Parts: sequence; C-alpha cells; structure tokens
Amino acid sequence: MTSVGTAEEPGRAAIGRSRLTVVSGPSGVGKSSVVAEARRRRPAIFASVSVTTRPPRAGERDGEHYHFVDRETFAEMVSSGQLLEHAEYAGNGYGTPEAPVRRALEAGRPALLEIELQGARQIRAAMPDSLLVLLAPPSWEALVDRLSGRGTEDPAVLARRLRTARTELEAAAEFDATVVNDDVQRAAGDLLALMVGDRPNAAGRPPAERDQAVLFNASTVLTLAIGVGFMYVGLLVVNFLVCNLIIAGTVLGQYVGGAPGLFHYANIAWLVTSAATIAGAVGSGFETEESVRQAAYSYHEQERRSALSESEPDPEDSETGNGETSNPARDQQCEQ
Repeated sequence: MTSVGTAEEPGRAAIGRSRLTVVSGPSGVGKSSVVAEARRRRPAIFASVSVTTRPPRAGERDGEHYHFVDRETFAEMVSSGQLLEHAEYAGNGYGTPEAPVRRALEAGRPALLEIELQGARQIRAAMPDSLLVLLAPPSWEALVDRLSGRGTEDPAVLARRLRTARTELEAAAEFDATVVNDDVQRAAGDLLALMVGDRPNAAGRPPAERDQAVLFNASTVLTLAIGVGFMYVGLLVVNFLVCNLIIAGTVLGQYVGGAPGLFHYANIAWLVTSAATIAGAVGSGFETEESVRQAAYSYHEQERRSALSESEPDPEDSETGNGETSNPARDQQCEQ
C-alpha cells in the first residue's frame, strides 16, 4: 500500500468525517495511482502501510512501501490480533496493522486502505461502518490490455490474474460504491467526494453521479410535462373547431335551452380533450418498455443505448493510459 505518514502526523486540517475508506479492485486497475493522487490532493488523509513477509524489492523502503517482517513476527501479529485484516498471496503473508488506523480515526483523520477483496471483506466484518469502494476498469478489454501490457508474467500467471479479476469485479454488490478509473484525476476526485461527503445511497452512486441522475430525471419530467401541455392545447383547439363544424347550433340549443355560444362549444371541446387525454394515459400503461423508450428518447439517444446494450457487460473500471505509480500495491505485485 502507498503511504509515507503516520497516524500522528496531522498534515492539513482533518477533512470530512473520520471514517475508514477501503479501496479495492483487481490487479492492474490503477489503485496505487488513484490513492496516490487522492493523498496528494488531501495530505490529511491517513493511508496505512501494510506488513508483509516477502523480501523487499528493488527501490522499496521499509516503513514507506511496506513493513517487512519475518514469518514468526507476522504469525505473532495475527495471533495477537494486531492486524485489521490479513491474507496469504504467493506464499507470502500480507496484513494491515490495526493500531495506526485506530489512532488516525480517533484523531479525526480520514483513513484510507488499499487492499484486495478478501481483506475488504474482513474489514467489513471488523468495522461495519467503513466505506468500501470498488475501483473498476472502464471495460474488461481495458483491464486485459493493462495486464497483458505489463509483459512481466507468463500466460499461466496472467490467466490466473484475469480469473481473480473477474471474481473481484463480480463482487461489486458487496461494495458501497464503484468508481470507474477511466482517468486517474477524475477517479481520485470521485474517491475524495465519497470520503468527505455523505455515505453513498443504496445504489452505491457517488454524489456527482447522484446529482446528475436527479438533473436528468428532472429534465425528463419537465420535457414530458411541456410536451403533454402543448399536445393538450393543440387537441383542445382542434376539438373546438370540429365541434363548431359538425354540431349545428339549433341542435345544441335544444340541450342548453337557448342560443349556444362559444362557451358551450368550448365546454364540449374540453370534455372531449380531457377524456381523450385520460384514455391515452391509461392506454400507455399497457405499452411495452421498449415502446415507451422509443417515444421518450431521441434518435441519437436510442442509437447510443442500442450500442451500449450490444457491448459486453463486463464490469467497468480500470486504469487509463495514465498508468500506475511505481508505488507497489499488494494485489498488483503478488500472484492472486
């Protein structure tokens, strides 16, 4: 995981609520880049440093990239409950020390963990109030290209990573929100909005997406209201003219008890128009969903949705061409 601070370092003033946020996602999705950008923008965020039993790699520094410990120390930390979560990957142990996270939260600092699915599930069990965010690729193809482009693994390892990635993306319902990493800057902004804002709704939408949905729904209702209003007025005018043409004044006068005026023809037109509008509204309830969409959406919108429905519904999200940082992430460096 990426971190160069301790729980006691205040950085800037604490932001938002002191809640633990967990970022998870498949290998190659760009978790390190997004987390690093989020911390660059908000240094007050506390990002935990994992412990691992594997030896350091070139350029890795103890206490910054990982806390490197031996097997005995790791086993003691697990048995004594010092780890918030832990897991085994490629024969090595990985875990998140609990004490620094707790201290950061008690100090009012938002805490951010970058871990894999198994660890996220453990965090959910240990700290139910934590916010779980899935970082997803914009498409399955983008993730495959990202992992294949590394050129560091043999086909068998790559296939295993892709199987694991598929499983992780299929667990999206277990997360509170999903952030699509089609751009590191935008993804980091969405992550920060989730961390410092309100908890996502049941659908797991970030605030910006919820606002966009509200605006879209409001504009749709307004458009339909205006359309119905114009159609009603037009139908009212047509019915008024038709009434004047086909209903003789002598006949109508027998019912109104005198010479009929424009007011009487207008009443008839209003009754006919209102009855037709109500009948149309009732009849529309029997229309199929596809018919309603064809009536409500423009030609270009229908084409766009048709193209989306034909594309593969693979889980969204992955890193863009912005690339990951060299800061190692647990699930991106260990065989899954």
